[in-house]
Amino acid sequence: GWDTGGLAELILGEKIKLVRLRSNLVVMTSGGSRLWEVTGRLGELPEPYSMLSKAFARLKDCDYIIFDCAPSLDLLTYNVLAYTSCVLIPVSMDYLSALSAVETTNAVHGFKQKGNCRVLGVLPTFYDKRTRMSRIILRMVKEHFDKLVTETIIRKNTQLSEAPSAGSTIFEHAPYSYGAADYKNLVDEVSAKL
Repeated sequence: GWDTGGLAELILGEKIKLVRLRSNLVVMTSGGSRLWEVTGRLGELPEPYSMLSKAFARLKDCDYIIFDCAPSLDLLTYNVLAYTSCVLIPVSMDYLSALSAVETTNAVHGFKQKGNCRVLGVLPTFYDKRTRMSRIILRMVKEHFDKLVTETIIRKNTQLSEAPSAGSTIFEHAPYSYGAADYKNLVDEVSAKL
């Protein structure tokens, strides 16, 4: 199932299960509720920030490893920061998300002594030009983060929320949608920065 053989087991040095979704896309699940257990135990270890780096040394032949982290600054997130070379911080167009992006950016900058992580960009998401709040938050984000804000803005798009339930990527589900165009632009922009 989707709840075993994932990130939790990789950290513990146990057997993992990689799921090939496409010819060039392999996914590892989080490990379900067991990941919460593992995260709690990280604090008891002598080097709590290096467990993910040690675990991922077991993986071979990966061009990119992408983590989709929860919007919290727990030991697992700090392990990701210690392991990764860069982060892309998504910020939906609401006030609390914008505040969270500031905290996350500060955490990345403050954590540099434990790794080589840098902020690759701050990505505006769920942007809807028809709403006043989207326009206000986007302006605030651009004023605060300046050049860190990606040129790509992910617009609010129904097809983006439909694609996962159809078991598809946005490029398969609605290849001519705003969502597909926005994510294609993001891939091009991120690729140019790496």
